[in-house]
Amino acid sequence: MKKITLFFASFLMAAMTYAQCPAGTGGVWPTTPTTSNESGFVQTISTCNYTGEYSVVNGVTPGSTYSFTIELNSDSTPKYATVVNDADLSVIAFGPSPLTGVVMPVGVTSIRINWTDDAACVSETSSCHTTTILCTSCTPPPPPPGDVCTDAQLLTCGGSVMGDTSAAGVTNDLQGDCGSVDNDANNLWYYYDSSVAGVPENVTLSTCNNAAYDTSIAVYTGACGALTCYANNDDAPGCAGFTSEVSFVTDGSSTYYVMVEGFSAGDTGAFTMSMTCSAANPPPANDLCSSAEALTVGAAPAAGDNTDATSDINNPSCDLFGVIDDVWYSFVAPASGAVDINTVIGTALDANVAVYDDCAQTTELGCSAGNAGEAATVNGLTPGNTYYVQVWNGAPGSFTIEVVENTLSAGSFELNGFEYYPNPVTDVLTMNAQDKIDNVEIYNMIGQRVMTMKPDAVQSQVDMTNLSQGTYFVRVTINNVSETIQIVKR
Repeated sequence: MKKITLFFASFLMAAMTYAQCPAGTGGVWPTTPTTSNESGFVQTISTCNYTGEYSVVNGVTPGSTYSFTIELNSDSTPKYATVVNDADLSVIAFGPSPLTGVVMPVGVTSIRINWTDDAACVSETSSCHTTTILCTSCTPPPPPPGDVCTDAQLLTCGGSVMGDTSAAGVTNDLQGDCGSVDNDANNLWYYYDSSVAGVPENVTLSTCNNAAYDTSIAVYTGACGALTCYANNDDAPGCAGFTSEVSFVTDGSSTYYVMVEGFSAGDTGAFTMSMTCSAANPPPANDLCSSAEALTVGAAPAAGDNTDATSDINNPSCDLFGVIDDVWYSFVAPASGAVDINTVIGTALDANVAVYDDCAQTTELGCSAGNAGEAATVNGLTPGNTYYVQVWNGAPGSFTIEVVENTLSAGSFELNGFEYYPNPVTDVLTMNAQDKIDNVEIYNMIGQRVMTMKPDAVQSQVDMTNLSQGTYFVRVTINNVSETIQIVKR
């Protein structure tokens, strides 16, 4: 009986010890203490805490109630938290995430939260966890102007607005995705009434080099709650920090709603958005796919120009975040079912191309961008069918375009059999092809070759971990034919 009693007492003491984990043996992270915003909104402490670490939070209020969470980033598995007084390391509360109803004792203004896998204080130091604090008894401040579409703030030509999507009170007002802008982050809303001018205008909205985070801009027509995507941009050419610039043409009578947000849910911060307006010229005759200019296969190159072209809201796969000021062409597939589409730039910065089987743009058959003129080969076309070619860039100007039959199709680079993912990429880019990939070369934006590989296999994995963030051109050679794809490294 004595042994049983002693065993039970020992077990109970061990359970009580394991229930609270005050040690924090993995060190402090973040290294700088977090200051509680006391706003009534969830505040992220870190997006990469390891279990076994602890975090210091200053500025908590005695008598206020708080909750704490720790979740594994890969699958949102909840873990365990122990809250202690940072001054004397006395335990305040402990439990599985979410740890709720934690009342700060009298005199406590700084705390330490020890993060562990479980009540047994197990720690695993190689996986990132997101950790948060929330003052549940604090009264949230009123939302800032423009937090929702129905409170959109006025834009004026020649002016600029300042905003901060990380400010307390800012929410994600879900009004629908807009092309590459997927509406998953906190946003602020603005509007422009084009009836004030009364005539069509070219309008440019820009956060280029004027934001502290990765911005996106979406432009809508219609009314709040029933908006239609009209124009968008995520990353503009020449803009640092993945900032944005979008241009569109107004009709002189409609109201346009503008949403500024981040690339992903964690991208928030301060920005300044400028607005410029100028008289609008009519767009090119082949501005839309429905009015595509017909090209004859094998004919002399045709002159083209996308100056004053409107922006397409759908981004081709080889330019997922760029500005798509495009014009359209069509051709009838020859008997071989294989063509080369060649563009040569004049005053245009680029003349990128994408090929589709209809104007809905649901099936992309080929895409090539970033080479200051393209030479794209597309195979497997149905002879006699009509196909559509989109030509675009972010700096409009003149170019020429031709479509010629590719009589060497058996050895050509089959764009419709080549795939690559993910894009954007954070570490490893995977490429698959129908034939062996002979060579892979990666170039930065100023034309310097930064990596070369010779896979000699139908699948290649390119480790881009050590490359700096930015846009890269990846030239892939298959059967002695090369094509270039554009990849964003984050």
